[in-house]
Amino acid sequence: MDSNKPILVTGSHASGTTWIGSMISFAPKVAYLHEPFNIELDRTICKAKFKDWFTYVCEENETEFVKPIQDMLDFHANIFDGIKESNTLKILAKQILTLARFSEYRLFNFRPLIKDPIAVLSVEWLARKFDVVPVILIRHPAAFTGSLKNNNWANHPFDDFISQPLLMRDYLAPFSDEIQLFSQKKQSVVDQAALLWNIIHHVISIYRDKHPEWLFMRHEDISRDPINQFRIIFEKLDIPFTSSIEENIKYYSENEKKKAVLKNRFSRLQRNSAKNIKSWKTRLTQDEVDRVREKVGEISSLFYSDEEWE
Repeated sequence: MDSNKPILVTGSHASGTTWIGSMISFAPKVAYLHEPFNIELDRTICKAKFKDWFTYVCEENETEFVKPIQDMLDFHANIFDGIKESNTLKILAKQILTLARFSEYRLFNFRPLIKDPIAVLSVEWLARKFDVVPVILIRHPAAFTGSLKNNNWANHPFDDFISQPLLMRDYLAPFSDEIQLFSQKKQSVVDQAALLWNIIHHVISIYRDKHPEWLFMRHEDISRDPINQFRIIFEKLDIPFTSSIEENIKYYSENEKKKAVLKNRFSRLQRNSAKNIKSWKTRLTQDEVDRVREKVGEISSLFYSDEEWE
């Protein structure tokens, strides 16, 4: 493994990408890059303009994306467009700070780490074009649904899949009718979550069959045994697993979340990861669990046993 290769931490949203990406970024000279595919974030770190949620990039439509992503990986901040888009002094200050950080990353030869669940449908292209090392996270369907319900994420624009004919052709044809229905009539958060879980994990199952050299990790396994599982991740990424990193992982995995005012992007990561595994049992009714299980059963069986629904 080339220890200078960019890292991509992805998977479905609510699959622990922020937690896992942040823990990896505790390693010296690893630079955390937050969600360049997210259409709601400013373009300071990446000039590419993504108009659809879960944009699918491949060789047939890559032209407008190659240079912006390469610039990001080379730590060239898109500061001028960022300044034009800024509408508060706070945002402007954040963008100037990004420029300063990127200068440091270039000067000291940092390794880029892209944390982005929204990039999950473009992993093959990112791996081919930029030689990224993918870390792909998988999460139990009920836990994913419980998280979406808990956060009231009930307005996914399914039109964004339909507006990407290459994506529908290459990956999502089996879901075409259901996506069409969901784009025409709003469904419950539980039903939306089930379809999104199926779509994303259908693609992940294809990746797993085609790319056994990539790292696929279940959120539950990491939560249950964070030290040993992170040790596997760090070894795959050719990053030394130091005692300092181990202590940080313990701190953010074995403590209850504090109610203090959030200070930085790490503050909200504090958790008791083992207790978090079955949080869906208090977030979903039994009827909701049964409905999700019925809808995701075929794909879920590729990742989870019947016992893991109990």
